[in-house]
Amino acid sequence: MDLHTILTIQSIADLGQKVERNPDLFIEQVLANCNVYCVHGMNNANDAGVLARSIGTKKRLEITSQLSSDGVTGMRSARNLREFLAHPDDIKTLGVGEAFYLDKPNKKFARVKIKQL
Repeated sequence: MDLHTILTIQSIADLGQKVERNPDLFIEQVLANCNVYCVHGMNNANDAGVLARSIGTKKRLEITSQLSSDGVTGMRSARNLREFLAHPDDIKTLGVGEAFYLDKPNKKFARVKIKQL
C-alpha cells in the first residue's frame, strides 16, 4: 500500500510554526521525506535557498580558456562543478502559473507553465 500526501505551504517557516522544540529540525525532517516537489515562486530568499538545496544539484563540466594581452593562448582547463537544478534566484522570479517540478523516484525535472484559463 502506498500513502501519498500533498503538502502546500506559503512559506517554509509555516512548517515549524507550531513546533515548540527545534522547529528547524522538524522542517528538515519533513523536506527530507519529500520525493516529489512542485515549487512555485517564493519571495523569501531563505525559503528559496532551502527549497533549492532540497531539490538538489547536477554535475556540469566547465571549460575555461586562458587569455593573454594578445588574445586567446589556446590553453584550456576543465573542472567539474555542481549547480542547482533550480537556483534560488530562479525560484524567486517564477511568474504566475510557473513552477519547478521534480519527481525524484522517476528522475524527472522540468520548469513548467500552467496554461491560464
